[in-house]
Amino acid sequence: MLLQLVMLVTPILAAAAGPLRADDVTGTWDITAEFSIVGGPADGQSTEMKAALHLIQKGAGLTGTFVPYAEDWKTEQPSLPITNGRVKGSTVTFRVQQNAGTSLTFTLVLAEGRLRGDAAPNREIDGGGKLTIKVDATRRR
Repeated sequence: MLLQLVMLVTPILAAAAGPLRADDVTGTWDITAEFSIVGGPADGQSTEMKAALHLIQKGAGLTGTFVPYAEDWKTEQPSLPITNGRVKGSTVTFRVQQNAGTSLTFTLVLAEGRLRGDAAPNREIDGGGKLTIKVDATRRR
């Protein structure tokens, strides 16, 4: 009898708890990004960049700022607001507008305590060529 009751109640409790979601990504994340160029006059060039993400997750919504560092990897540059931020399962997406014509769309996956993925520019680089950006972020403690 008890087993039958447990089998009856378990699906009801699971449904009431709602769907599982990814860990909350609220906090400061330190980013290392690898920029690589394919095609055009800068073909084969690559460089690394450091930045910080300050994220605030409310349900599926995501806001915050993106703070790039200067070439010394220590001096913070002006922060840029995060727009169109969403969290769906373990996938985190958002956009950073650098200026009127340039933006990056980030698609990252939360796994093993890290945010990893890509950032895609909204246009080709000057002179042609495709820029790819690989992102790896760790939560600051």
